Amino acid sequence: MLQARWNELVTTLTASRVLTPDCGAVLACLTVAEADYRSFLARWITDGRQPVIAYEFQDGEGVVRRRMVANPLVRILRDQARLVVQLATDFGLSPASASKVQTQGSEPDPGFDAFLAGPTIVPFAKRKKA
Repeated sequence: MLQARWNELVTTLTASRVLTPDCGAVLACLTVAEADYRSFLARWITDGRQPVIAYEFQDGEGVVRRRMVANPLVRILRDQARLVVQLATDFGLSPASASKVQTQGSEPDPGFDAFLAGPTIVPFAKRKKA
């Protein structure tokens, strides 16, 4: 599964000219993070998507008690999803980041460069005192 996802990402990122030789470690992290997320998600689904877990135990007097605790998978899934999105964003794999990632060999936008090099900024005139 890891190898298949790695190959898929390499194909996508190569086609979009985002992948460089320096990207290997981050791409590996993204691939593993996605695999871990899918594993945790499968466990969450298998467990019945329970946000709260009930534990039964006997106290010192032999009385059966029940304790409700937050399912740790909820936090793990949320954190893992956040990591996957953050790493995917670094490669421009989210709609919001796609336009922000500069590809290899791409020419900078001449309009933006012209804007940055534009005329000298003239400060506002000082207000005349009335």
